[in-house]
Amino acid sequence: MKAKFTYVGIRVMNLEESIDFYTRVLGMTMLGRWKIEETKGETVDLQSEKDGFILELNYYEPGSPLCQKV
Repeated sequence: MKAKFTYVGIRVMNLEESIDFYTRVLGMTMLGRWKIEETKGETVDLQSEKDGFILELNYYEPGSPLCQKV
């Protein structure tokens, strides 16, 4: 059985710079953007081509229960 990746999520440190990179440099299209008040977070879905791979960018503000310094 072969696996096919259709979606992946990554955590980013700067959401605006990441959106700019994936849309302007790699040509991805933004599908949507959502705030998650409970976690002080935000997600953005990007797509590489119509009906193609979806990349979810996850960002958490400093002080968020999910924000960790690495």
